[in-house]
This record gives sequence, structure tokens and C-alpha cells, in this order.
Amino acid sequence: MLTWIFFRAVNTKQAVAYFSEISSTYLLTLPPPNKSTTLTTLLFIGIFTIFEWLGRDNEYAIEKTGETL
Repeated sequence: MLTWIFFRAVNTKQAVAYFSEISSTYLLTLPPPNKSTTLTTLLFIGIFTIFEWLGRDNEYAIEKTGETL
């Protein structure tokens, strides 16, 4: 699939530039931490952990959501 970059690019220099952007480490860096984002993430982790704990005896964790346990 990556060879299509050479066919779609205007010239070889542009194709090499695409490859360098694809393989750059910028895509793997994390954004700076934000207080609200961190709290939201921890909240969701807590909610999902509770669902998993309550549904641990079922095949799927939310299989019987809304039913009496």
C-alpha cells in the first residue's frame, strides 16, 4: 500500500516527504496533561471498572444492565 504514495505524488521529493511524515515520532507523542481531561479519564475508568466488577459473573459485563442483580 505504501508504494501507491509514489504513484500519487507529484514527484519523488514529495513522496519521500510523505514517508518522513508517516514515520515521524510526532504521531506517537502524548498531548500535555490537562486537569479536566485527566479527571474525565479517571471518571470513565472508575465507571467501567464498576460495570466490569458487577458483571464479572456474566459472559459480557453489561449483559444484565438494568436488571436486578
